[in-house]
Amino acid sequence: MDIAILIGILGALGLVIGAMISAGTVAAFLDWPSALIVVGGTFFVVMARHSLETFVAHLAALSRLVAKPQLDVGQLSQTLPEYATRIRRDGPLALEPQLHDIENPLIRTGLTLIVDGADEPRLMQRLQFEMDSVNRRDESIIAAWQTWADVAPAMGMIGTLVGLVQMLGGMSDPGSIGPAMAVALLTTLYGALIANVIATPIAEKLRALHRDEMIYCEAATLGLRAIARGESPLLIGDTINAFLRRDVQAPPTLST
Repeated sequence: MDIAILIGILGALGLVIGAMISAGTVAAFLDWPSALIVVGGTFFVVMARHSLETFVAHLAALSRLVAKPQLDVGQLSQTLPEYATRIRRDGPLALEPQLHDIENPLIRTGLTLIVDGADEPRLMQRLQFEMDSVNRRDESIIAAWQTWADVAPAMGMIGTLVGLVQMLGGMSDPGSIGPAMAVALLTTLYGALIANVIATPIAEKLRALHRDEMIYCEAATLGLRAIARGESPLLIGDTINAFLRRDVQAPPTLST
């Protein structure tokens, strides 16, 4: 498990809570109307700005943050040459019984097309389609979490305005000034915490995972294309290793 993001978020929240305790009591920083405005308001604005499917997917993506990575890019330089050796020795149909055991959908799709005798252009077109689908899925999920980071401070400002209106409207009643001021100040605090301590780290972590997945997909595609061309297993492994050694500066795109 990759628990770095849990340690980071919980550590930051712990420091904030510790500062609150040292200042007196945490209860002074708890206000349900403020929480409803910021958390509830942001929740529904994010839902409104994205499709329901994307909204559910961006919540489900939280499991990817701590799950053990299953995309071992280095392993590709061993497994794909093994498939190439099997095809050279026994023919493409020899892989057919193994296809359903392959977990990665891109590799499974590519090998299925090779077994079916697809030519290289058709293979590359389908693999590019698979990569585009992954890219669109991940970008929509990241955008949803970025929406949390964008909207939460704005909802905090809305809550501040609500609190100020309540305070100004109740100036004749000293007892109402305190709760109204709490709403005004705490909504800004809640919005800043959600945006900077929770939503932005999650979005950045998912963006890094997406980049790793794209690197994996392109490395797999290079190997699958080499298998379709009938290149030697040794050359396939060297090609993947050479790709992994290069300094990737941007999310990869397939070349034809």
